Amino acid sequence: MVHQARKLGEAFQKVNFLRDIKSDLEERDRFYFPNVNLDQFDNASKKLIEKEIQDDFNEALIGIRKLNKDARLGVYLAYIYYRRLFDKIKRTDASQILKKRYRISNLRKMVLLAECYLRVKLGII
Repeated sequence: MVHQARKLGEAFQKVNFLRDIKSDLEERDRFYFPNVNLDQFDNASKKLIEKEIQDDFNEALIGIRKLNKDARLGVYLAYIYYRRLFDKIKRTDASQILKKRYRISNLRKMVLLAECYLRVKLGII
């Protein structure tokens, strides 16, 4: 399960890097994807990053399902939150990623909490 926990952390971190790409560049002069040429950041480049993140999420879910129910809700909620944020970023053109920071609304976060609670309590996850 250590491998899956690492993959979950990596997925969260990469989603954050992708979401914060604009501020990281402008405020910190940082770019966290060494295999991507920022001067040619396009949808193809973004797809490569997304594939990596998707693979991490797939591995992480295996570990989440192995957790005991007491620990599962919190971890699953974080997983779902970042998946929804990732889904939102995936639907966005690469040129827009460089222009604004994406987030999940507070109302949507509350809905996610309820959904996750029910899924864990019903044993769906």
